[in-house]
Order: sequence, then C-alpha cells, then structure tokens
Amino acid sequence: PEEGISFYHVDDRETIRESFRKVINEGIPYDITARIITAKGNLRWIRTIGKPLFENGKITGVFGAFQDITAITEVRQNLLESRELLSGVVNASPALVWISGLDKGCTWFNESWLSFTGRTMEQELGSGWTERVHPDDFDRCLDIYSTAFDKRETFRMEYRLMRFANVYRWIYDQGQPFYNENKEFTGYIGSCLDITDLKNAEEFFKDQ
Repeated sequence: PEEGISFYHVDDRETIRESFRKVINEGIPYDITARIITAKGNLRWIRTIGKPLFENGKITGVFGAFQDITAITEVRQNLLESRELLSGVVNASPALVWISGLDKGCTWFNESWLSFTGRTMEQELGSGWTERVHPDDFDRCLDIYSTAFDKRETFRMEYRLMRFANVYRWIYDQGQPFYNENKEFTGYIGSCLDITDLKNAEEFFKDQ
C-alpha cells in the first residue's frame, strides 16, 4: 500500500514499491537496503526483507522484516573514506568490523567483534575467525567470501557465528573491496550485525 512506503526516502520508494509488487504478484522475495526518515527527521539505513506466505499453493500474504543497519553502513563508509582505519569511532562501533589483506586472511577486528566472540585478536587473525563459524555454514560462507574476493565484488551473506559462552548467533555480514589513495586494491573491509531475532521471527511466520 502507498501509505506503507511514505516513511521511505523519496529516492527509494519506487524500489520498495516494485519489490512489494513482485512478492505479491509473482512470489519473488526481496532483500534490499533502503533509507527511511524517522519522525524526528533523521535518516536511517534499513534492511528490508519481504517473503511470500503461501496457503494451498496461493500467496495469502507477505512476511516482512526490517532491521536498522545504519551502524554498519556508516562504519563501512567511514572506513572507505578514512585512512585512519583503526580510529576510536570504528573500534567502538556496535557493528562487528573486520579487515582482510591481499591473501584473504583477516588482519584486524574491532573491539565489538572480539567482545562478541570472547576471543583475542591473535586468535581471530588470518583464518582463525573461521573456527567460530557453524559447521553447516562453513563451506558456503567461505565460498561466498572467496568468490567475491577473487572478483573484487561486494558481498552480503548470513551465517551462524559462535558467541562467547558457546552460543551460535546469526550474523548478517557485508563486505567490499578496499582501495588505497593510489586506487590499489589492498583487501576487504566488512561489518556485521546480529540478526538472530530477525531469523527467529522469520521461522515463526513460516510455521504459522
């Protein structure tokens, strides 16, 4: 409905409108990033998910979910624009931030990542962080990362990562190639959010 998109940024409304039309009429799910304007006039970046709900083979509704990803969007932009990658702002961000080098191995994690996993920087460096990826997600996760890295493409993926106390949580990870001031490729930067509550809500509606 038109009133349902009024809070989106005017430049993103057509994308939302078309995505909603496709999920209702064609059953095509969507997972897009868009901007909204809050009641106080602030701009926020929102991940918007829409999936069709079926009954007897017919589309009867839409499961919609939203997550504020302003933190990881701003962190990624700051990293791309700033040469001071390890600034206090990035280190203190609520988003889990990682940086990798030319060999695909990770070279740095912010404090939020280390607090989440309960591990030291030394344990996570290189491919150490993969030790915390759920076994069922491991191959898919590394394949997406490696394929995007070789093509120098931005990627998005979801996987389960073990938090401290040995509890798995669903993570939404966005990574993109990083270039220095000489436009030379130097590796990747990524930022993640815990989307476990979102995944639980999705599973709940699937069972209805």
